[in-house]
Amino acid sequence: MAPWYAQYPSELYNFAFRDAVAAHRNFLAGRARFPKFKSKHRTPPAFSVCYTVKLDPGELTLSRVGTVRISAPDSHQADLRRKLRRGRSRITSARVYFRHNHWWAALAVEYEVSSSKRRPPTNGPVVGVDAGLKSQAVVAGSDGVVHRIVAGERHYRTNLAKTKRLSKTVSRRQRGSTSYHRALRQLRAHQGAIARRRADDLHRLTKMLTSTYPLVCVEDLAVKAIAMSPRLGMATMDQALGELRRQLGYKAERFGSRVVVADRFFPSSKACAGCRAVKAKLPLDVRTYRCEHCAMVCDRDVNAAANLAAYGETVLVTEALASLMGHQITWAGDPDRPGPSATRPRVRGHKSHARREGSAGQSDCPTGETALAEAGSSQQLVRI
Repeated sequence: MAPWYAQYPSELYNFAFRDAVAAHRNFLAGRARFPKFKSKHRTPPAFSVCYTVKLDPGELTLSRVGTVRISAPDSHQADLRRKLRRGRSRITSARVYFRHNHWWAALAVEYEVSSSKRRPPTNGPVVGVDAGLKSQAVVAGSDGVVHRIVAGERHYRTNLAKTKRLSKTVSRRQRGSTSYHRALRQLRAHQGAIARRRADDLHRLTKMLTSTYPLVCVEDLAVKAIAMSPRLGMATMDQALGELRRQLGYKAERFGSRVVVADRFFPSSKACAGCRAVKAKLPLDVRTYRCEHCAMVCDRDVNAAANLAAYGETVLVTEALASLMGHQITWAGDPDRPGPSATRPRVRGHKSHARREGSAGQSDCPTGETALAEAGSSQQLVRI
């Protein structure tokens, strides 16, 4: 046994072994590459604790670390402390990591879900959300009425000149010197500001969508493939299209709404929202949709959002008819069953690739971890 083994709590090693097991399971399931060795010189430091985690006003107490001061207290922390005092929630673990010149603590919290305080939106229309590069999101109904257009801020592209200047300053400094670390801190602070502004816009947008509309239909975009494009890669990563869909998934469950994911090959942009005629080709530089059959002319993104809203209404009608007939339909685009989508229901007896992946990932949770019934979980981010 190493001489430094007793200097740290055993929970640190347990979490490290758990992360290693999860990484190898993802590799064997085909969801990730083989795990790489994490060097302490190149990998940002991080650790997890679960035994002694206590949140006080302006302070955070961790096992073996002690009490540290919170540099940015806010109202969310006060609300969490109030729930902890009343016994309505409890902290299960804390993940501490270093990012953008600050130490952060992500608290995993279990709390009781009260359905009486937050009513799901039932009177709003079914909308489709077309996430793109020119506009971050275009929200429209199946009738073509535009409810909201969220312009893309492009935080990285706007601050690209300053990012290049700071990166050039870091590269010109002697590695390991005081001026090198000073320039590196400035670059990290600038990158952290960009990431926080982008995250704030995404949280505002996803909360508005899931708390206002009962059903939101989005596309199943191949974000990784689009990001590899030499022309669209930077804009795709700047808009964070994958994070937008991820936040819609868990916030819809929180607010009582529903998110329907359309088939990846559903022609939302090529199909006409009026007569449903589908074009053979529609280049990206054509921003106005013109139908040759019904002479409809509208914006390309609005037409795509209207088609997505019609797709969501089709899902509701099909499920209503199936419930009357006593059958149950599971749509492939449903976020509760991830995998490649299809415009028709799955046939019983056909074991798809997505179902095999779902069954393989059921045992990813380590032994001894259980989820409480009628309870939820969330993360509280604290800067220390």
